[in-house]
Amino acid sequence: MLLIGTKFQEDIMTLNKLFVAFIVSFLSLTAAGEFHSEQPAVFFSDSVLSSTLDKKTIRRKKAIAIGLAITLGPFGVHRLYLGTDNKIPVIYSITLGAFGILPLTDIIAILTTKNIEQYLDNQQIIMWMR
Repeated sequence: MLLIGTKFQEDIMTLNKLFVAFIVSFLSLTAAGEFHSEQPAVFFSDSVLSSTLDKKTIRRKKAIAIGLAITLGPFGVHRLYLGTDNKIPVIYSITLGAFGILPLTDIIAILTTKNIEQYLDNQQIIMWMR
């Protein structure tokens, strides 16, 4: 029994080291400018960035954002889709979306809003707070 516990602890330590190495590598590459670009993380067409979105586009963007939040929410992929800065998904990934709370509140915020534009290019960690 003690041997199984020791092996499990070693596996957990290995996973922790791999996770830390991944985050350090990502942050160092970002700081070095490897991932930095002047373009937003997601490329929008001019019609999507305009101040008036049609209802079909709004429904489509909301559906895609909600789908991403449900499947990859703890990593902040839905926030990348909405055009946030690269630091927000890193924070989501490190905390796993504050243990699932942030993606859940993001889904509720996206579902209840009539205008998705207020969440496009939002640089706040909690996107629905102003």
